[in-house]
Amino acid sequence: MRLQFVISIVALLITIASCKPKKEFEAYQTLDSAGWNKDSLVVIPVDLKDSISSHNLYVNVRNNGNYAFSNLWLFINIKSPNGKILTDTLEFQLADPAGKWL
Repeated sequence: MRLQFVISIVALLITIASCKPKKEFEAYQTLDSAGWNKDSLVVIPVDLKDSISSHNLYVNVRNNGNYAFSNLWLFINIKSPNGKILTDTLEFQLADPAGKWL
């Protein structure tokens, strides 16, 4: 009986670990190799069909090592279907105090 319980728990854990959340949208924006001007906007239009449910938003940043700073500030604007704009400021820590990339 105990062995069956252990096998059931292991099977349940494997099942839970194998579940992946459904991606509704994914996009990458490549920037000019000369750099990204602080006044330049990157606009990624997303049209979600379900505007009632909550959605997770992930921002991934890649750096080729030529960026001269240890952090990056992004100002995010999200416009809802009713026209309301949600603004958020995100700071990404890219390097430790010694300058090693994270």
